[in-house]
Amino acid sequence: MEKFNLQMIQDGAIVLVGLSGGADSVALAHKLKQLEEKKQITVVACHLNHRLRGEESSRDFEFVQNFCNHMKIPLFYRQLDIASLAQQQKLSIEECGRQQRYLFFQRMASLLGQQGNLPVQIATAHTLSDNLETILFYIARGTGLNGLCGIPKQRGNIIRPLLSVTRDEIEQYCQNNRLQYVIDSSNLSDRYTRNQIRHQIVPILKQINGSVESHIDGMVSRLSEDRQFLDDYAAEVYQNVYQQDGIDTKRLCSYHPTVRKRVLLQYLKQHELECSSLILNTADRMLFEQTAKQNFWNGKYLTKTQGILMITTDQIRHCYHECLLKDGIYHSDTGKTYKIKTLEIGPSQSFHKIYKNLFDISIDCGKICGSIIIRQRKDGDSIKLHYRHCTKSLKKLFQEGQIELEERAKRFVLADRLGVIAVEGFGVDERVRCDKDTFKMIQLKERISE
Repeated sequence: MEKFNLQMIQDGAIVLVGLSGGADSVALAHKLKQLEEKKQITVVACHLNHRLRGEESSRDFEFVQNFCNHMKIPLFYRQLDIASLAQQQKLSIEECGRQQRYLFFQRMASLLGQQGNLPVQIATAHTLSDNLETILFYIARGTGLNGLCGIPKQRGNIIRPLLSVTRDEIEQYCQNNRLQYVIDSSNLSDRYTRNQIRHQIVPILKQINGSVESHIDGMVSRLSEDRQFLDDYAAEVYQNVYQQDGIDTKRLCSYHPTVRKRVLLQYLKQHELECSSLILNTADRMLFEQTAKQNFWNGKYLTKTQGILMITTDQIRHCYHECLLKDGIYHSDTGKTYKIKTLEIGPSQSFHKIYKNLFDISIDCGKICGSIIIRQRKDGDSIKLHYRHCTKSLKKLFQEGQIELEERAKRFVLADRLGVIAVEGFGVDERVRCDKDTFKMIQLKERISE
């Protein structure tokens, strides 16, 4: 099918497919499997049993297992009691299920990346029909440009190759290729909001315009270009107005409200703070006030004083222990002990023989900017892990790895003048990673007690 967006699939990557057993995911897995030899990719599948539909959920897993055996696709499987978990976390079943699926996918992607030392892409089977339903849902709740752009085709290591393909076209693809699939009985009920949109609103729109899905696809494409332009421009403005760990309000006030709010959003995201429409609108008004202070987050405030808008706290600022990295023994707060050693790799030595354990940290000395500091994490820290190929905040990284709050404070971070270059337990940044041209490296290797 020509509408499959296959350009986003990276040659030589491991492609992890979220496989539910429905027509969309079966078609995607089948199409990717056909590409394995051409693009030198490795297709693997993940299936999460939500345990919401009793025997039907078990039937889905059995189908997925048989499909993967037939297609020779490795399968990773997990089951969770989503209903109980949603109640504990005070989330809807739909939202809890979505969060747990992506958490499972990211954990498996991280594991596969570490084992194979290859880029890993997570492919989900969202279609154009899904995107239409999502946009209508956002409109019903009240949305801006981001909501009208719907589901992104790519975000970090997550790709959605079917986002220009309708559900009817997917079912036709399955029929043409004699692919069987399962039907989720919960999709037939109007208990969930998305199903109400699918069964009641979309049919009316199709009566008005039979090509509504393709027209929505064009709208999303045009609006996404507008959003990208605004985001890029706001990023330039941000560099001009950011100073003293805050925002120069006099400079920012001269810009259009759309640009101002994007700059403020970027500032709050840098500090890993939640940002609702209410917070954003209030922050924008604070730009024009002489002095102001708002308590939006537990223990943290947005404060305007002396022309600077910044994040402050009433608590004593945490004192981070910092020291220069040097050869010797380092005792981490996690209880682990590391041997730090600078190594020179001669022409006859193979880097791959030295770099055996991906959990050890090896840094190319020629790629370091200034000295290396060993410390705890700080607000705004981020890293582009070499096996993920996308930048993530350390907060998000720890959340996806299900690292408890107390444990996060113990993990050491290595940083040079340009930012974080390594995190204990996760590895090194792409920028300083060793390769075949490395001739001198710093290695942190865990010492295992005998």
